[in-house]
Amino acid sequence: MKLTFLGTGTSMGVPVIACQCAVCQSTDIHDKHLRTAALIETEKGENILIDIGPDFREQMLRESVMHLEGILITHAHRDHVGGLDDIRSFNYVQGRKMDLYCNREARIAIERDYHYIFDYHQFPGLPEAVIHELSGGTPFMVGDTEVMPIKAMHKDLLDAWRATNSSSDIPRLSYGDTDASSQAASDRWGSDGKNGGSFTMNATHQELKGKILANSISQVT
Repeated sequence: MKLTFLGTGTSMGVPVIACQCAVCQSTDIHDKHLRTAALIETEKGENILIDIGPDFREQMLRESVMHLEGILITHAHRDHVGGLDDIRSFNYVQGRKMDLYCNREARIAIERDYHYIFDYHQFPGLPEAVIHELSGGTPFMVGDTEVMPIKAMHKDLLDAWRATNSSSDIPRLSYGDTDASSQAASDRWGSDGKNGGSFTMNATHQELKGKILANSISQVT
């Protein structure tokens, strides 16, 4: 399993429009960050996206992603769902509706804000999606990958996904707090690229710490 951080920026991205601070004015590539998203590539060649923010199109083109098996949505803030309109390309290439996975609060917000996706229409070229409503603690499948949703708080919202790969035959993804992915003590990715490490990620405006089980991790921006 490979986890790529497609974006690690704030809700406005870095640099921020019109900001004159040293970071936003920096020419250092390490000070350029797209909005938060991550791509999981399983051993069976499946692609699972975590969040689909306004930079979705750029992220998919940059990584040459040719297909998506599903999109896990942590919550419905615009910096996490603002790219939904651009699933149209995958609709066309894959010949099917895109599968979206989220909790009830996010489903209601998405169906309200992107009603044209779900309303009956006869206009060609509109995005097509199916929302699967989730509840914490009930596993589900995205392709051949089992996903375990676990409740976590993003201020007053439930969110936060974590990707893990257990020692079983089925890759596992989970989201939630620190101990959500603590099964299988072997093959943890360390800070130096070796087993036994942990990670810290400010992916949802809060610091998430925990163990991650994966064959490889890459941070693009």
